[in-house]
Amino acid sequence: MRKSQSEVLGTVVLTGILLLVVSITFLWGQPLIQKNIDKGQINTIMEKLNEINDAVISTASTGSNNIVELDLTTSAILLDELNNKIIMTTTSSVPVIASNTELPINYYELATTRENIAYNTTTLTTTDPGITGYNTQTHHANTTINTTIYNISVYQNTTSNNWELTCIWKNTLNNNNDCAKTGENILKENNAYELISILTGGDAAYFSGPIIENLGVLGSEPAGIISAESIRVGNKEDITFYITYRGMTAPTGEEHKILISCTSGCSASGTTKKLTTTRTNIIRESNITTTYINIGVE
Repeated sequence: MRKSQSEVLGTVVLTGILLLVVSITFLWGQPLIQKNIDKGQINTIMEKLNEINDAVISTASTGSNNIVELDLTTSAILLDELNNKIIMTTTSSVPVIASNTELPINYYELATTRENIAYNTTTLTTTDPGITGYNTQTHHANTTINTTIYNISVYQNTTSNNWELTCIWKNTLNNNNDCAKTGENILKENNAYELISILTGGDAAYFSGPIIENLGVLGSEPAGIISAESIRVGNKEDITFYITYRGMTAPTGEEHKILISCTSGCSASGTTKKLTTTRTNIIRESNITTTYINIGVE
């Protein structure tokens, strides 16, 4: 009898251990399973992005229309003419893209970047407009933005003696609109200039300027740059993919551009669609050849 009780007790304990192991495996395995599902979904989207990019490049070079089948059940697509981009978005319950800023995927650089600008402000002057809390002697330089000449003035705090304020101005100076401390922006000629740093002593001011194109080399570098970023929203990752088309320079110095357009079917989500690429025009002006590609999702 004691043996039977021991066997029953042993069976109960063993069953309990097995249930505990199964429960732990289930709890730990669920994120792994979900991650694999999400990773597979992301890989599928990336394959489609490559397919779309190949279709655009093929249509640009041959003039033949191309069709790409899209399953948008868990994603969405948007054609951004203004920025010459194709955008795809999706969500993931676990981190798959490890960056909340846009990073290139198919090449080492993005299609665009912000221009880095260094202003040499070694000239000292006492004629710049006065700002309360700052010394009257400033470091000064001049620069041309587009076709307009601006003053660059670096100001020293009267209390801390730190060179901490830089202003870009003409004629008159408005502290609120024309000046910035590190990390702040000054808007000039419809472009934002972010102050990155001021050299100790005020002899130079470093800015991150307008967005400029990273021109590629025709024949050896990609025209369509695929990139992605991921932002955590609640318990989900909002993932955005981009294909951005940039200008390419030939050995002769000629520049070649692909410009995308959309007349209908410029966005879609939640179902199966067909993306069509059509070459609508080629315009050659001076040293620039522009190929126009219309894209529609129907």
